[in-house]
Amino acid sequence: MRDEHDRSLFRGNSLWSLPLFCALLLGPFTTTHAANVSVICDGSGLPDAYATVQDAINHLQTIPKEPHTISVQGSCPDFVSIDDLDNITITKGPGDATLGGFGINNSRHIRFKSLQFDECMWVGGLSVVAVLNSHLEVGNSGCALWASEGSQVRILDSTIEGDGTGYGVGVDGAARLSISGATYIRNVGVGVSADSGGILTISGPVTIERARECGVYLYQGATGIIGGPGLGGSVTIQNSGGGWCGGVWVERNASVSLWGVTVKDNDPWGIMLIFNATAAIRDTTITGNRVYGVRLVNLSSALFHLPNDLSNNGKTDLSCTPDSHAGVNNPTNLPIGIKKMVCPGFAELLEEQPGSMPPVRPAR
Repeated sequence: MRDEHDRSLFRGNSLWSLPLFCALLLGPFTTTHAANVSVICDGSGLPDAYATVQDAINHLQTIPKEPHTISVQGSCPDFVSIDDLDNITITKGPGDATLGGFGINNSRHIRFKSLQFDECMWVGGLSVVAVLNSHLEVGNSGCALWASEGSQVRILDSTIEGDGTGYGVGVDGAARLSISGATYIRNVGVGVSADSGGILTISGPVTIERARECGVYLYQGATGIIGGPGLGGSVTIQNSGGGWCGGVWVERNASVSLWGVTVKDNDPWGIMLIFNATAAIRDTTITGNRVYGVRLVNLSSALFHLPNDLSNNGKTDLSCTPDSHAGVNNPTNLPIGIKKMVCPGFAELLEEQPGSMPPVRPAR
């Protein structure tokens, strides 16, 4: 009778059982479709869960590119590599989930939800990554997250913090980094950095505070778009600096746009533009910064789209070296909103032409 039952698995009217038989033979983690797998990193060794996140990733490498989910429990400090893999969500399971560092390369639609990271996440090779409702710490490698090589990273409703050193999050190499939602970046060396053609977008409500060196640092052709119309909340950059940088530092052909931003109580300045840097500033409050509100140096320029409020900064609210220039776009003749200024030619031009006045670049 037993032999008759076993042979029935392979009869013509029972061919549907062959895939089931193979799956039972090969083990509980084998599938050719979208997978939901679990990781328990505390060494419990449960038969239905992987022991490390890397083990789960290695398994998913064998499955066609379908949406997969990895549910993580426990402390998982090992570095994890994700290469050439798409459509994965890594999320917190029951209890807490703490992860170490990640290296992500040539992988699209990788999502992290409700997790804590104790080491840096490196994203490169045109990857596309989203970090949602998570906590990122600046690790021993000196950052919490860094995007490069044309990758795209979005951080939403998360917290990035450290011990006052290192970089919170950064972008370079023509990569794009977007920070939005109720996100806090605090207690790091440099809050947000973009250089070498990196593109940074910050839309509120985002708070960058208590960065020991610099709130936002833009360098070497980077672009920063901070705030903007109708984005659900303002961006605040406050209580940062104490060294060379302050609130926002823009340098060497980098550019920044600020719309609906508050830059306050930074040391030594709110915004510094230096070495051919440019800025467009609109509906922005720059106040309480220890030395300058906005400082333009070495062939730099700023265009103020009114209204703005530059007031109560320590030395001056707007300061320019003779080779740098400020302009104003004021088609409705609003108050200029700059209380104290030392900017050659700027006040005189305001009196001559109170409406639209673009900044004038010096001849080279």
